[in-house]
Amino acid sequence: MLRSLLTCLLLLVLPAFAQGATVTSQLNGITLNAEFKQGEGTPDTTVLITHGTLAHNGMELVVALQDALVEAGLNSLAINLSLGIDNRTGAYPCSTPHTHRHQDAIDEIGHWVEWLDQHGQNQILLLGHSRGGNQTAWYVDSARALPTAVRAQVLLAPMTWNVSREAEHYKSRYGHSLERVLEQARQTTQSLLQPVDMLYCTQTAASPSSLLSYYADDSRLHTPNLLKTTRLPTLVIAGSSDTTAPDLITAMAAVDNTQVQLHVLDGADHFFRDLYTYDVVDLIVTLLESTP
Repeated sequence: MLRSLLTCLLLLVLPAFAQGATVTSQLNGITLNAEFKQGEGTPDTTVLITHGTLAHNGMELVVALQDALVEAGLNSLAINLSLGIDNRTGAYPCSTPHTHRHQDAIDEIGHWVEWLDQHGQNQILLLGHSRGGNQTAWYVDSARALPTAVRAQVLLAPMTWNVSREAEHYKSRYGHSLERVLEQARQTTQSLLQPVDMLYCTQTAASPSSLLSYYADDSRLHTPNLLKTTRLPTLVIAGSSDTTAPDLITAMAAVDNTQVQLHVLDGADHFFRDLYTYDVVDLIVTLLESTP
């Protein structure tokens, strides 16, 4: 009864959900924001969407997913990871020093799960794209006890990790050694290293902990490793033409877990554009219908 009342209050407070409404919440002194869109199907079911590296909830794929979910009658909450910036919007500005860490997303995803739970959503499906897919799986893996509202997760082209490959990509992109940068990060007493090349940002500034979180070898950065023992119903969606995570399909062969399914969309790339977006949503609907 109380949950139904909360759901009704949520819809009254934010009546424009179908067109999209920005909602905010506070975590550790930082304002987080997200875009909520309301479908006309089940009012207490929401897909929580986490974007990829240095991206945002206004990127083409996330907007297309939210629109397609509305057409399917489903609510969605597309979050902006703060990346250490108060009320962040848009792509991460490379002129801003990087003090965020890869694993910071775990607390923020958990915070938004609690927010949805408190607002009457008793079925939450987690959806993460690319790095956001890894961070979503990491949240599920690290949670001592998942809220009962979390029913399943969909990992859309989640990131894979190989330390040697990452070092090669870094040298090819920036022309110098990643290991040298990591050694500086391990040994420095400075709060920031600058100039330094990081992620998509050339000659930026970054804290040692930020650099190490994104580049130091950690088996949890390889998403299939997080799925070997998960108890949450999980759907991994891969594109056969994905050049960003080209080894995902073969890497999933190491996951022997009846809770985990792999679906390959033939011809899709890393961003599942156009009709592939609807294929993704169709798979989400099927997963929700089959999940108790």
